[in-house]
Amino acid sequence: GSLLRAHGGYLIIQLRDLLAEDLAWEKLRRFLRSGRVQIEEPGMGLMPIPAVSLRPESVDADVKIVLIGSVAQYYQLQKADPEFARRFRVKVDFAESFPATEDTRRATSLFVAHTCKRRGLPPFAADAVAALIEDSHRQTDDQARQSALFARTEALVVEGSALCRERGGTVVEARDIHAALSARRLRHGYPEQRLLESIIDGERLIALSGSRVGQINGLTQIDLGDWRFGLPVRVSARTHAGGQGLLNIEREVEMSGPIHDKGVLILHSYLIALFGHLAPLALNASIVFEQEYDGVEGDSASCA
Repeated sequence: GSLLRAHGGYLIIQLRDLLAEDLAWEKLRRFLRSGRVQIEEPGMGLMPIPAVSLRPESVDADVKIVLIGSVAQYYQLQKADPEFARRFRVKVDFAESFPATEDTRRATSLFVAHTCKRRGLPPFAADAVAALIEDSHRQTDDQARQSALFARTEALVVEGSALCRERGGTVVEARDIHAALSARRLRHGYPEQRLLESIIDGERLIALSGSRVGQINGLTQIDLGDWRFGLPVRVSARTHAGGQGLLNIEREVEMSGPIHDKGVLILHSYLIALFGHLAPLALNASIVFEQEYDGVEGDSASCA
């Protein structure tokens, strides 16, 4: 039905929906081959013995198909079906961020103004737009780039406008955006608050002064999908005579990712090359992120 309604235009399909529905890709591929839409009873292709029913004549349809999905889904379908690359020859990558310039900041201002007009929201002051742009930079962790995820910016526009109206204002100001961010932090920040309380209560062992042999404090980043925050963690190392080399405890118990494991193995190779080029390195060393139960991943974890 969607193909017929899109006759003469474009049909945009989410790739995850196409892959989730049985036989959907096969039906779409059949249309791309013939250019005709065949109307079928739902579930006909799944019946071991198809029931006899009316079979309408196929209908011509002139439709351009646009698929939207992740990089992993694209290559998954390309690998599973060689015909996919022949049917969909134009591939466009959407970047998650872009360089920040005067033009992009002006475009962000126009986006905010258009959103306000479309949704019937109060206008934004210059400092409120600046607060939105600052948040966009924070999402990329880069002063020179802005986030291309405008859904978050639009949500902040709506939330800031609601707070502006709540205080009786007619123009959204920077304080409304900051209040919206604070409210969002309050809604999503319980895991962060609970972990910080565990440090204050002494449940998580972190030394904030002095020095310890074989111990450093690392800063981990916890990503919950809709919320990210940093948490200090103790990294401990122990050494003694032996020939086992460097032991990564997270790897032994399968609580580390491949990137972290690769970094630790590179460190192991570096130590052997530095100290063991004349004679075998008689060293046993272990390294562990203490009180870390959700796994460790990333290059920075290896550097710590």
